[in-house]
Amino acid sequence: MRLSGFLFLFIIITNIASGIFGYKTLGDVDSDAQLQKINNDPTKFKISIVLILIEHLSIISLAVTLFIAFSPYNIILGIVWCILRTGEGLIQIYDKKNYWGLLNIAIKYSDTSGAEKDALIDLGRSILKTKTSRFTFAQILFSIGTLAYSILFVTYGIEHGLNRERPGVILQI
Repeated sequence: MRLSGFLFLFIIITNIASGIFGYKTLGDVDSDAQLQKINNDPTKFKISIVLILIEHLSIISLAVTLFIAFSPYNIILGIVWCILRTGEGLIQIYDKKNYWGLLNIAIKYSDTSGAEKDALIDLGRSILKTKTSRFTFAQILFSIGTLAYSILFVTYGIEHGLNRERPGVILQI
């Protein structure tokens, strides 16, 4: 349980840190501006991607630790949670491979002009749009998985009493 709590906090911290370094979960698909930004500070871009990858690996780890902790109470909901949250994390990790490709495009972008530059802008826009659509699908998995675990937590709380000081009193207002 403590490991799960740590992972929750760690996920929040890595997400905030990746944002500080410039990673945005959702944003505009102005690839021209993105490519310039990446080209201005490629190290910052790399750090943000590594931090967000660590976050997604932590999400998968959290799914496994919560499955271990709570699956005895409802194995079906635990399996649903674990599969969907792991799927979400894996989709996000896979997507970062493509997103990392923006670094190579940004390097080429700074050295070109004309039609080739326009082609690189279009390629960057394609990567950004794909990132957005994959994120949307991953969030559907996140939502269903989180709903499953919320149901598990509520049913566990009702079965075992939310107030441990006075057994039998489920909720004290």
